[in-house]
Amino acid sequence: MLAVAAGFLFGQMTLPSESVEQKPTNFDFLYVDSTQPEPEPAVIQKPDPLPNFPLDEADSLFVIVNKQRPLDPIDYTPETVVVESEFLDNSREIELAPIAAEAMIEMGKAAVDEGIGKLKLNSGFRSFEYQSELFIAKIEQYGEAEALERSAKAGHSEHQTGLAIDVSKPSEGCEIMQCFGNTEAGIWVSENAWRFGYIVRYELDQTPITGYTYEPWHLRFVGKELAEEYHQGEYKTLEEFWGLPAAADYLVSLE
Repeated sequence: MLAVAAGFLFGQMTLPSESVEQKPTNFDFLYVDSTQPEPEPAVIQKPDPLPNFPLDEADSLFVIVNKQRPLDPIDYTPETVVVESEFLDNSREIELAPIAAEAMIEMGKAAVDEGIGKLKLNSGFRSFEYQSELFIAKIEQYGEAEALERSAKAGHSEHQTGLAIDVSKPSEGCEIMQCFGNTEAGIWVSENAWRFGYIVRYELDQTPITGYTYEPWHLRFVGKELAEEYHQGEYKTLEEFWGLPAAADYLVSLE
């Protein structure tokens, strides 16, 4: 297990600097022979404001994993570190990808500084094997239909990427419950997570798109650039943000 080091990014991936096409600030208009065809005006493409991380690769910061988009490879295991901070309750020794852990430490400090108090980390990275056991346990607890809206099959969970974290504030109650969204901490998380590169992944009334019930405690790290654009655009799901199909159900039913 590694200790979190400032500036250490997810896996071997480094965040590329924004590539911005240089736009002309003025034009020199020349007199030309009127018999010659006029040149077509230059078309300046708006530069993409986001780094070019793929959506389909398991080790990508922008990877989209849902019920119809399994990780590739399906048993992918990222590099992870224990999230260590005096500003967070991590008594469970939750692990995240280094870049996500660094951002969570920053978010935890801000929560304390802004009067919210310590956030508790309830779940972070989960291996393929652990997620498989968890999903089976959910089926036994709730039945298949409800389990499918509460948990992910192994290989289809954001937790397996090391970029997802479940948070709570036990002193306010509603630990890993939907009512967390109505607590002071839950409201703060919803309104401020984007500042640190996180989004609330499974928002209210988005089950037909995400396939999961409302989880105000489940945060997904996407980086500050994407999180800000997501927030400013008032998006509710990553599927909508990227123009991907809804993923309410698995393409292959359980056997």
